[in-house]
Amino acid sequence: MRETRKRGIRATEEGRQKLTTAKAAKRNHNDKVWTYLDIATEAGVDESTVKRFFRGDGVDRESAISICKALDLEVTDIVDPKELNPPTPTTTPTEINWRDICNQVLATQQLRRQATAQQYELNIYVPLGLMERPKTPNPNREDSQPQKEPELQIVQTYKDDAFFQKVIAENRTENRKHIAIIGEPGAGKTTLLGELAERLPKNSPDLPICIRLADLRESTIADYLLHNWLSKALQFIDSDAENVTPEIRKALKQLFAEGKVWLLLDGVDEMAATSPIEALARIREQLTDWVGKARVVLTCRLNVWDAVISNTLTNFDTYKTLEFEPDDVDEFIRQWFEEASQDEKRRNSGNETFWREQGKRLQQQLKSPGKERIKELVRNPLRLSMLCQSWCVAERDLPETKAALYEQFTTYFFDWKQEEFQKKHRVLKETDKKQIQQALAKLALAAMESVNRFRIEQDFAIEQMKEKWFNLAEEWGWLVLVDRDNRKKQPVYAFFHPTFQEYFAACAIGDWHFFLNHQIPPVSSCSYRIFEKPWREVILLWLG
Repeated sequence: MRETRKRGIRATEEGRQKLTTAKAAKRNHNDKVWTYLDIATEAGVDESTVKRFFRGDGVDRESAISICKALDLEVTDIVDPKELNPPTPTTTPTEINWRDICNQVLATQQLRRQATAQQYELNIYVPLGLMERPKTPNPNREDSQPQKEPELQIVQTYKDDAFFQKVIAENRTENRKHIAIIGEPGAGKTTLLGELAERLPKNSPDLPICIRLADLRESTIADYLLHNWLSKALQFIDSDAENVTPEIRKALKQLFAEGKVWLLLDGVDEMAATSPIEALARIREQLTDWVGKARVVLTCRLNVWDAVISNTLTNFDTYKTLEFEPDDVDEFIRQWFEEASQDEKRRNSGNETFWREQGKRLQQQLKSPGKERIKELVRNPLRLSMLCQSWCVAERDLPETKAALYEQFTTYFFDWKQEEFQKKHRVLKETDKKQIQQALAKLALAAMESVNRFRIEQDFAIEQMKEKWFNLAEEWGWLVLVDRDNRKKQPVYAFFHPTFQEYFAACAIGDWHFFLNHQIPPVSSCSYRIFEKPWREVILLWLG
């Protein structure tokens, strides 16, 4: 009988205690106790690998050594020395449980994005409505105008679980098509994709693989799958293996060729492309050969998907996210404040009833006369999360515009961090608040004008905003670590939600000439951002 895949090198019980003690003794540049992410960054491994090693699960030999070295420990004091140099077992592709592998990789990916400091929205799910759009767009539409969805363009609408039942069931038919989920910023597209990823293993024998398209950079989807994705999966395939073998790559391609994979592509609008047309064209060109055999579900902002009259991705059924209905808004608020009431700190203080009552007061405020405009604004899940967070901290006047909502949330964020600073006997001056906002605005605008836009390399960030403000922005959570560039050996960051990058970019723009820098006679080098789709949300926020 063949030897099955090894469990990897594990920390002993005594070793785990030493790991915990060493972690508690470490301090980062902000004088905070090291997190698992700090250890991962120092060791050059995934955060999930560090967590597995700390809880006694097996990891590969090099990762164990790197983690111990980062904590100034000898690996022989942490693991059983007999495990360091065992005979290496061979794992053949036929022994790989791809279903488990895909699920484990998905578990390490944070598909749903944090929108507030408390992160309660990550535990909330209120079903989104979806509207199926016709196969061909309205030929009378002016491309420069934001699209309105006339009643006659609706093919069918889906509520609750109907959409998932339809798309999963259709996968078993021969005429299945790819799916595009489009919508406005913060409309819940990624949340919907994450929900599909969770439901697929429970309702289908097929395998879900998710890629955040901003991570592709210059790579193709095929190259990313065969190198980046398989490198992440390798720790689960064979924790002792150092490299992905040609046999494993061949096995993955065979799964695609047999139509067993759902390829979930998140954020066409976040790709490193010079225009929406280029982004859509790159997707079309790459969904060929074995990759094209997968069932593809992608997400994209409405303005990018509709950038051209004749979209080249013809083999896609298109579904637009619908805004929350009033009952959905009430349910979201109820769940959000229920999460608040169950928060560990608040449960210890006995304030469960208080937070539920806070939610009810917000529901009542939104239904009061004169609040029609903000009630319409918060039918969007992201904006509703922001309103709940602001209301949770202090019952303020409800904002009237989208820009005012973002401004209110930003003010709340700084107030909240001020409280944290005071607990640590640190002082945050008003001038510091203004300077970090200006630094974030400068970085946001510079990033929007770069090719990668939503992927910000550390060196680029420090160059734009100076190291002091970068460190503070990272500590506060405005910038979050999303990847490591293996070629340049440096971290890659992003604003904690893309819409805040757009908001800060709008704050950095002094006057409307930035969007329409026209000269007479016309000069070919002039920039007409007002007609460029990636700037649409920035323009709307700038207008207020």
